Amino acid sequence: MEALLPVLVLDTVPSTNDVAFAEGRARLAELRPLGGVPALAVRAERQTAGRGRGGREWSSPAGSGLYLSLYLRPSWTPRQAAWLTLAAGLATRAACAFGPSAPDLKWPNDLLVPDGSGRKLGGILVETRTQGGHVEEAVVGIGVNLVPPDGGFAPGIAAIAGSVAELGNTVPPSAERMAARILAALASELAALDQRPAAAAAELVARARNASSLWGRTVCFERGGALVTGTARTWADDGGLEIALPNGATTVVHAGDVTVTWDRAAGAAS
Repeated sequence: MEALLPVLVLDTVPSTNDVAFAEGRARLAELRPLGGVPALAVRAERQTAGRGRGGREWSSPAGSGLYLSLYLRPSWTPRQAAWLTLAAGLATRAACAFGPSAPDLKWPNDLLVPDGSGRKLGGILVETRTQGGHVEEAVVGIGVNLVPPDGGFAPGIAAIAGSVAELGNTVPPSAERMAARILAALASELAALDQRPAAAAAELVARARNASSLWGRTVCFERGGALVTGTARTWADDGGLEIALPNGATTVVHAGDVTVTWDRAAGAAS
């Protein structure tokens, strides 16, 4: 499978997201459409300062993962761009589906080994720049553990990390081929968001509900400085997470203002 646009491949970078912003701005004349949106893709063999949501470190050793960032110049409202994380998550999930298994999609931006352990094999980080009420540029960062690194995952993450190698009986594709698979899947998601944003958003939510095993599990989140515990119910229509509270009420939380932690013990027991 050929990538739908050229991919700038680098050896070692601090963060592919940072490089994508810099290279995208410097190469505006070289951007090519992906799903109708001008784009540039950057992939690195290794990151020294890879990051996830909330500035968390993303381990990025050479030879074991895909570290891909996509620079976009959409003419979108912030509301349209708010769906990029979910679109990228579903596209990456589809690209990682081998044999009978596909990763679980955990709200709002993680891909998990589908064995109930809650171990993460991938993550999405979207960063945008807005001007005049429209999104001027965006970067979609995608990190996927293809195989465990030589010697295994680092002790600090060994209990919570997984890889695509666990999903089927075939050897995972190379980082180059996985990038092509993701870009191909993401092209259709971008086209839908660009051309029919309201319908595309509804479709993304419906697919996300079916792709997640979070429902019925215990989650906790911070609100007003206090830790609140509840039960995950569903992916809300607006992209948030709907949670049932112990008092019988429901609330919807959003990624921008809360952190949700999966109760791994409950997940492992199911």
